[in-house]
Amino acid sequence: MTFSSEKLRPPKATEDPRDEYRWRYRVFELLNGIQTILGSGIEVTAAGVITETTLQGVIGQLNTLIAALQAADTTLTAADTVLTASDVSLAAADAAHVAAADPHPLYATDAEVTAAVSAHVAASDPHTQYQKESEKDAAIGYAGLNADSRTTKGVITTDDLIVNLNGKGLVLKDNASPAHYWRVSVSTIGALATQDLGTSAP
Repeated sequence: MTFSSEKLRPPKATEDPRDEYRWRYRVFELLNGIQTILGSGIEVTAAGVITETTLQGVIGQLNTLIAALQAADTTLTAADTVLTASDVSLAAADAAHVAAADPHPLYATDAEVTAAVSAHVAASDPHTQYQKESEKDAAIGYAGLNADSRTTKGVITTDDLIVNLNGKGLVLKDNASPAHYWRVSVSTIGALATQDLGTSAP
């Protein structure tokens, strides 16, 4: 039946049985429309369909439909409880994960990293491709530099020692008291020349 939104008028003061039938039909239509609206809130079952034709019967079936709606609300509340239980299960699993001794075996723990670094530092020569500081000025090591960026050890070479700047040369220290430094260089005519630099190295 079609539900009409038109307001229901009171029955006419008539003895015509057709008028009374029309009015009863409008009442039934109105109640059936209410059932349709309520029934949209739950799954339609046999218990949710109005089949009665008397006013008392229709009201009874409407009460059944309302009770079904209330039961549906209870079911939804139970579903919420199930979700809460799932959340509790997830929380417990997360706590167990955090409490595990090694929840991520593919990754190193802080303790493992610390131990690895300590072992690396304690090794006698962890980087064989580099020379250690202890090899400075040592045999088969490397020459150190002083504050003037000059080597502090002698130099032995199998190649030429080249001074590629005019006015510079080989500086030697004599054994006088006080000792003087002398620069040996080449003059413009190719002769060796010496220059007294005083008691301080240049």
